[in-house]
Amino acid sequence: MVSAIYKLTRKVLSDTPILILSKFGLVIHDRRKQESFHWVQVLDWKVEKDEDGPTYYLKLQTTESNRKINISWLDKRPEEIESLLQVFTSSQHRG
Repeated sequence: MVSAIYKLTRKVLSDTPILILSKFGLVIHDRRKQESFHWVQVLDWKVEKDEDGPTYYLKLQTTESNRKINISWLDKRPEEIESLLQVFTSSQHRG
């Protein structure tokens, strides 16, 4: 339990963003590793609320893998993240 609290506190206090969206794609920092995806690699995504609690997840399907990322504790609200993803992915499809 102490280890989990330590890791969460360390992550919250670090300056490393967990999710970065840009016109080129997205970057996910998770458990000391970083994954980058170009928008053309993103096949599908959705923001969902956990059925058993107040936690929101970004479910991401890419050409490489399927990911489920907890976004509840990020600076932006889940609705804002969803809106940003819509903007970036729709602009990608327009060319």
